Amino acid sequence: MTMPNQDDPPGTTRRRFVMRGLGALVSAPLLLAACGDDDKGASAPEATTAAGPWSFTDDRGTKISLDKRPERIIAYDTAGSALWYQGIVPRAVFGGAPLKDNAALEGLDIGQTQSVGDVYGEINLEKLAALKPDLIVTAYDPEQSVLFGFKDDKQQKKVQSFAPIAAIDGIPLPTKVIDRFAALAASLGADPDAEGRDAERKRFDDAVTKLRETAAGKKNVAVVAVAGFDDGLYYARPARFPALKEYEGWGVHFVTTGIKPRNSSKKFDPADFWTVVSYERADAFPADLIMHDVQAGSLTLEALAKKPTWKALPAVEDGQLVAWQKLQAWSYPLYTKEIELLTAGLEQADAGLVS
Repeated sequence: MTMPNQDDPPGTTRRRFVMRGLGALVSAPLLLAACGDDDKGASAPEATTAAGPWSFTDDRGTKISLDKRPERIIAYDTAGSALWYQGIVPRAVFGGAPLKDNAALEGLDIGQTQSVGDVYGEINLEKLAALKPDLIVTAYDPEQSVLFGFKDDKQQKKVQSFAPIAAIDGIPLPTKVIDRFAALAASLGADPDAEGRDAERKRFDDAVTKLRETAAGKKNVAVVAVAGFDDGLYYARPARFPALKEYEGWGVHFVTTGIKPRNSSKKFDPADFWTVVSYERADAFPADLIMHDVQAGSLTLEALAKKPTWKALPAVEDGQLVAWQKLQAWSYPLYTKEIELLTAGLEQADAGLVS
């Protein structure tokens, strides 16, 4: 994610900002459209061997067929992270941050890969081509025309001229997206029963159980997720962020921060995901617990503390804050960490700070 650049065309920075988070979510970008509970009708990956033909049908319904299983894989960072945690290490990634600062790659040995793009929508095409990729992997939002990680359709088509693109729908609940990346990884040769997989899943299941139990006892704690920028506070619309929507399903009570406007153009519009208010109206959506964005580019708590209206929010005065990566967390380890952070904040939060 990047801060505004005077040379960026209108809307470029806002697109980078949201796509890095929504997921990413993370953190994806990270992260974005209305999240359904459907399974997308996904089928199991086609059986392949390392030497024989390989095929995979992605979530757009695009069937990719190659003479042999792909080995040189380049991926959008959060998609690459999802594969990596399943055992498939991408040769290179592109996204919105340098490898060492990329939250999607936390806990991974970044020495095993390289970057072909550190800024969202900016890809070093010469470097990418030199790696002779067999497959490009990313994700997408069905309500947007351009896949995650790409600046526009022209850039996307150029990349696709080097290798086919497999795209996973990043908008269902994160647990559904994890399953789809697991299917893709298995088709690429990953071992679903590799050492540590069961432990990762158990920790995740335990974290979800604890969040459900905590939320059941904190039904009156009102929660919002927010990102601070110089031009105002961006209040997330929970229905548009997959992880937030899944938390709601597990019992977390989010404040209603606006309804998604009608947008049939398939062009990026930040209003699809956020309600933006000036700092004079920082209290527009009162809450007992605030999830605050900590991804690079958004204002830090120290910077926000210089704004009197932020400091005056009851949740801020009482320290009822939770770090929010706004990440497209498409692996059990990363998603579990986010769930545990929210649970800890919810456990300590008191209701009644707002009427």
